[in-house]
Amino acid sequence: MNRITTFLRTCTIVLLCVALAAPVLSAAEFHGQVKFGNMPVPGVTVTFTLGDKRFVAITDPQGIYTFRDLPDGAGAIQVEMLGFVPIKQEITFSSKVPFNPTWELKLQTFDEIKA
Repeated sequence: MNRITTFLRTCTIVLLCVALAAPVLSAAEFHGQVKFGNMPVPGVTVTFTLGDKRFVAITDPQGIYTFRDLPDGAGAIQVEMLGFVPIKQEITFSSKVPFNPTWELKLQTFDEIKA
């Protein structure tokens, strides 16, 4: 009986730890990828503006960016890198709805670069 009691206590503690860690593990994260010609682009600045708050991320070598602990709400996302046309789009972020966009960059024209 002592082994069964110990086993049940251990299971209870493990389940309690998992239940308490669940909110931390499900923190609101927003991921996406930036590409050009179907190739990932590292070093792109991605800015999410929500009211008066700005969140900034830079793409990694696979063109992926991540915003951690992003609050829910409506705002604007901007994707920009020198030599490419900036992308700006209004979005509503919700931690309950997955949204992992892939943004496709377009080269600026010579006239756009000169301006």
